[in-house]
Amino acid sequence: MESGNQSNNKVHILAIPYPSQGHINPMLQFCKRLISKSKGLKATLAVTNFIAKTNKPKSETVQIVSISDGFDEGGFLQAESIESYLKHLQESGTRTLIELIKGYQNSGNPIHSIVYDSFLPWVLDVAKEFGLVSAAFFTQPCAVNFVYYYVHHGLLKLPVSSFPLSMPGLPPLDRFDLPSFIAFEGSYPAYFELVKQQFLNADQADFVLVNTFYELEIEVVRWLEDQYPIKTIGPSTPSMYVDKRIEDDKGYAINLFKQNRDDILRWLDSKEINSVVYISFGSLANLGKDQMEEIGRGLVSSNCNFLWVVRSTEVDKVPNELISEAEDRGLIVNWCPQLEVLAHEAVGCFVTHCGWNSTMEALSLGVPMVTMPVWVDQTTNSKFIVDVWQTGIRLKACESDGIVTKEEVEIVIKEVMLGEKSSELRNNALKWKELAKEAINEGGSSDKHIEEFVYDLMIFYKNGHRLWIVTISCCGYQHWQQIPVVRLRLESGELRSRDEAVEQRDFAHKVNRDFFVVFFLDENRGYGSFSSSQINGSPSITIVSLWTNARDCWTGFNNEVKVLSSLCKVSPGVYLEGFSTVQTNVVLVHRGRTGLLSTIIPIILLIEGPQYREHHTSDGHKVGEPRVLPRVDTPKLKPIDSNLVDKANFVNATIKQESTKIIYLSRETQKSVENSQSRVKVEETKMASKPHVLVLILPVQGHINPLLQFSKILASKGIKITVVITNPIETTTSLAGNQSELIKFECIPAERIKEEAQVAEKQLAHHQDSNEAKIETLKARVLEYLPLILEGKASSGEPVKVVVYDSLMPYVSDVAKEVGISGAAFFTQSAVVSAIYYHLHEGAVELPLKKEQIKASLPSVPYVFKPKDLPSFVNDSAGTYSSVLRCVLDQSLSFHKADWVLINTLESLELQTVRWMVSHFPKFKTIGPTIPTMYLHNRMEDDRDSGISLFKPEIEACKQWLDTKSNGTVVYVSFGSMVNLSEEEMTEIAWGLVKSKCHFLWVIRASEESKLPTNFASEVGEKGLIVNWCSQLEVLDHDAVGCFLTHCGWNSTLEALSLGVPMVVMPRSGDQPTNAKLIVDVWQTGLRLEAGEDGIVRR
Repeated sequence: MESGNQSNNKVHILAIPYPSQGHINPMLQFCKRLISKSKGLKATLAVTNFIAKTNKPKSETVQIVSISDGFDEGGFLQAESIESYLKHLQESGTRTLIELIKGYQNSGNPIHSIVYDSFLPWVLDVAKEFGLVSAAFFTQPCAVNFVYYYVHHGLLKLPVSSFPLSMPGLPPLDRFDLPSFIAFEGSYPAYFELVKQQFLNADQADFVLVNTFYELEIEVVRWLEDQYPIKTIGPSTPSMYVDKRIEDDKGYAINLFKQNRDDILRWLDSKEINSVVYISFGSLANLGKDQMEEIGRGLVSSNCNFLWVVRSTEVDKVPNELISEAEDRGLIVNWCPQLEVLAHEAVGCFVTHCGWNSTMEALSLGVPMVTMPVWVDQTTNSKFIVDVWQTGIRLKACESDGIVTKEEVEIVIKEVMLGEKSSELRNNALKWKELAKEAINEGGSSDKHIEEFVYDLMIFYKNGHRLWIVTISCCGYQHWQQIPVVRLRLESGELRSRDEAVEQRDFAHKVNRDFFVVFFLDENRGYGSFSSSQINGSPSITIVSLWTNARDCWTGFNNEVKVLSSLCKVSPGVYLEGFSTVQTNVVLVHRGRTGLLSTIIPIILLIEGPQYREHHTSDGHKVGEPRVLPRVDTPKLKPIDSNLVDKANFVNATIKQESTKIIYLSRETQKSVENSQSRVKVEETKMASKPHVLVLILPVQGHINPLLQFSKILASKGIKITVVITNPIETTTSLAGNQSELIKFECIPAERIKEEAQVAEKQLAHHQDSNEAKIETLKARVLEYLPLILEGKASSGEPVKVVVYDSLMPYVSDVAKEVGISGAAFFTQSAVVSAIYYHLHEGAVELPLKKEQIKASLPSVPYVFKPKDLPSFVNDSAGTYSSVLRCVLDQSLSFHKADWVLINTLESLELQTVRWMVSHFPKFKTIGPTIPTMYLHNRMEDDRDSGISLFKPEIEACKQWLDTKSNGTVVYVSFGSMVNLSEEEMTEIAWGLVKSKCHFLWVIRASEESKLPTNFASEVGEKGLIVNWCSQLEVLDHDAVGCFLTHCGWNSTLEALSLGVPMVVMPRSGDQPTNAKLIVDVWQTGLRLEAGEDGIVRR
């Protein structure tokens, strides 16, 4: 036990859960996590008097205390109604919570921070009253929180009139996918108000904690992060079942029901692996008698072993004869240790109501689910389990009476336990188990968030005072007269800005993204009156208000907001103030013009003097009331001295330091402004010499297009480009505007190519691998000529700064390093395919794949892949393409060697994979889709095509034919520039198109025309058009095109996605099978043609 003095020196956190087991358990687990992070923390959990008396909860590390809910003798059941209980909970809870906090203050062991359940927003008011740091704790997933957020803010009008419902970051939601209070407006109005009011004042909390993990809900988490200071901290499952880092953390320590643990575990021990169906509907769900009987009958009929939790209040709903029938295969109990059951190897699936705790436990322990949601958030959780995480199947109720029949129960349980989808569901469940473990384990997303929360609290209270950064106010019409004075150079890790906006500001306002803060001084204001300013005796840095000297002051202000928002997130111990005259322990927070910051960035507080307060009030702006703030500290910040000043941006301002506690910055004369402006002109002169980038391209259309389009984008930014194509090609180059001036083309000398061709012929004559010969020839060619090209550019006064090279040529980075320039690898395939090749290169999956191996376990790829879904070279058991496989795997060398890794995709398309890659390789950057801007944002003049085509497109013929067709009536068919189909395949496709009775435009290269059935073109007539090549983007963009029959090359896939065209997929080789998997199962924008046993897709 620790002594009283030791306890009193700790930062003390008080946790207030909503009085329900599903809310108490995760908050208690979070408290355990906090304590495990620092010996300087103490946690106390406050439950209701009734729960404290009836359950006598205990914890070795967390102190348990109690407050009143107004029903100390009977709890919730004693209340007359839901409304009555919630009313008394707030009234009695507020009163007794205040008494509890005061008691701790008087004991010398004060509360410093309150973590409160988001269902109890009134606790935040108490925290503010005592000046405590507050953290709202959401026990539901972010997806559900997001829906409630939309409703609370009026963004989703009720009742919902049309389905499916589309919201950012969420899959399409039907009525029965929405939380029940929203799907059926008017049901349980008191509870509906409860969930809505979570957002009543959440924006005023210092932290928002959510019991989920980042990887599970990436898209919606990112959206909510823009609204609140969110930290995902889940899964809040006892450590023994995930990371095993907290000693003896085997259970929740609070259970509202009694368990018969030993008998249950003995019964499970007698069963085979994955042979038991576990059924539990939580602590609140009440099913009708008919429904209970149907479930029981279905369980018996499934012939599976089952463990069914039926609370004592529900037992009479199960017929006695059913209990007798189930004796051989089933065990029915009143309650059980759910975590131990789910972790038992005998359990093969979980029939669940989809409460969030049960869902998180099943995901964390890798158990597939049969979902039967009842109400509240369970319906939305079920949607994600089935359609997003793909770890379960939902039981469907009859439309007539809402009952799930015994037949449905039997069929679905058999499918999950033994059916065709069983393996896929189990593999997905195991994948999420690993991701959950990674999130909470050391260095994982949730672990980092918990550590950040602990770190912030320790900074706030370690020395009992705050470092203040104070700004000088000025009048609105004078904003543009402010100038930058100085920026402080701080050690890495002290104040870090990750916001891209930092790099986008004017020269005079540039901030190093790692560790700089820019200060501004008002030209029309002196500093004398601030020379002795102090705030509560704490260190004070006096700077000016947060405006730039840009003519468009609002643009400058928005940039400052973005910068400060980033600083605020990572270093909340630093506060920026708007006026220097401060009453002791009181801050006036206004919502006026310069106070916009306090609206956008909740942790940044601005102060206005009485005259400014009156001005803003008369101007129609809302002005906040005085409030007491906690005292905080940032111990890492050092006193300002000359070593901390960045000389390059020092505008002859002086630094005066009258004491170690008072620091302020003064301004100089107008001359210093002129000096600053002259330096800006020098910088602009330097920029007049444009940087030079050399782009090295393989002579394959699928590689030429994205790299050349990327070159055009760079050129549009004022960068000079030299494109080197490794083979001479016959083509017409069409570049618009200044692109033709900024982009120049070069090729390897033709004489060298002829010599290589002769060598290649000799190699083939000796039966050498033709692919290997080509790969080695290319490598030798590049290694010989690239240094010569670079040397020539340097000697001509146009030195190359960066080489951008196709990722299939990783050896280029070695050449770049030898001559002292940077190298950027450009990946023309998807992030998922790149990740698969990376893991194979690193040995994560053994090659060749075994026939029985039905999935690849790849941490960066959140999908289950069967062998047919993997790149074809991976499945090359005969070794026909062994040299090609080595080549594509060796791309991964660039992850370690290149200065940048550029990938032709967009982050939102492959979010989880991209996030994983970025976390392991920070230089990994998505730059796609690289298609002409006319089809996207149209920001580049006349950017209609890539500029190079190896084939002559029949543009006019295609356009004229398409113009004669109705919208969405044409099937466009193309298999790219390299796919070669057999005559039999061509015949089957041809007659399949005819039988579809749809119009079709089919691209057949001249070399493939002879494979068509005799007289096919003439027989088709006006129904179809066959061309040797076309402008694919123009075709896909045409209103007449309704679908795209494609080989799933990555460029074709990106073009179809970018232009919104559904696909029929027929992958052939390379990355195409993986792209097809993503199109069909992940993005759900197409259907796959299935081949017969002979590998032929029949008509």
